[in-house]
Amino acid sequence: MPALGLILLLIAVFPANIHLFNSEIAQNSYGISRHFALIRLPFQIPLIVIAYWHSRENNSKKFDLISIILFIPTIIYFLTL
Repeated sequence: MPALGLILLLIAVFPANIHLFNSEIAQNSYGISRHFALIRLPFQIPLIVIAYWHSRENNSKKFDLISIILFIPTIIYFLTL
């Protein structure tokens, strides 16, 4: 599966997002609030699903629809950064 590396990377960087949420020093370094850091946490899940979806050759229509629905708020969030 070609997306395995990307999926593993997204899982590997998740602790950094948790650290950003828990550390005032990290929040100040990036200039974001604790609330904004909390909003970032769940976005790893749709990114993993989208990476998995993109790597599959044969997807069900239901899985395609779920992935597209997850993609929309994810891309909107990253465009607002």
